[in-house]
Amino acid sequence: MTVLPQYRNLGVGRALIDSLISWARNNETIEKVCLEVMEDNHGAIHLYKSLDFVIEGRKTRAVKMDGRYQDLIQMALFV
Repeated sequence: MTVLPQYRNLGVGRALIDSLISWARNNETIEKVCLEVMEDNHGAIHLYKSLDFVIEGRKTRAVKMDGRYQDLIQMALFV
């Protein structure tokens, strides 16, 4: 998921994740929500932590963008 730059910091990302968490909690077969986020996406990492996601791991040099590698941070929330 991504939020276009002009819509960031307006609560759009939080609303999307809140909706996902609500759906997961109301689905008895879902126990855990997992995601990956690029290490330099500090806003998203802060959002996920504020929603009680925890860091479970890291995929080193998982993404190459503009000639630069980035790690992917693996996060999860038990619902």
